[in-house]
Amino acid sequence: MWVAGFNALDMEFGGGASVLHGTWTYPSSGAVTSQGARDRRLKTEITPLRRTLQGMQPQGENATGQKKKGDGALWMLRQLRPVSYSFKAGSESKYMRFGFIADELETTVPQVVRSGGTKQGVENSKKVQMFDLIALLTAAGQSQQEVIENQDQVESEFEAFKAELKLLKELKEKKRQANRALACGATRKKRRRLWWR
Repeated sequence: MWVAGFNALDMEFGGGASVLHGTWTYPSSGAVTSQGARDRRLKTEITPLRRTLQGMQPQGENATGQKKKGDGALWMLRQLRPVSYSFKAGSESKYMRFGFIADELETTVPQVVRSGGTKQGVENSKKVQMFDLIALLTAAGQSQQEVIENQDQVESEFEAFKAELKLLKELKEKKRQANRALACGATRKKRRRLWWR
């Protein structure tokens, strides 16, 4: 298992060497957790993931034929294909699992796939960096939230526009009625003739 770019756990069964890297704890809940290297001092070239993904995204064309680049995180999210599967062999083979196929991820986002080792008799098997994938999904969620907030703002502006349009229609109708009344003479004051004239 690779965590944040570091080999955190290697285990081989059936005569192979078992190697354990990193700091692992076994809490009373029974779940094994990893505490990988997250410290800023251990990293270089730190860039917001959404900017990195935007650079990875191929340029598309909008309806007018102009080149455009959208949000790379949302593009990446659309490329992912979550699947259900069962392992061919082993103790987990009786359970349905949910996840991704490393071979498919490798074509879209090769940065989250590592090769090496033997698993269930398959040499050089591929593994998915789940913490990296979580970061991708988090970036996509943030992008989606921005889209929702922009839609809320547009909806508020649209509602204000509708209210203004309704008011203009009411004023137009009042003016039309006033003009009609003038044309019919309903509001004209008849002059009274003075009785002595």
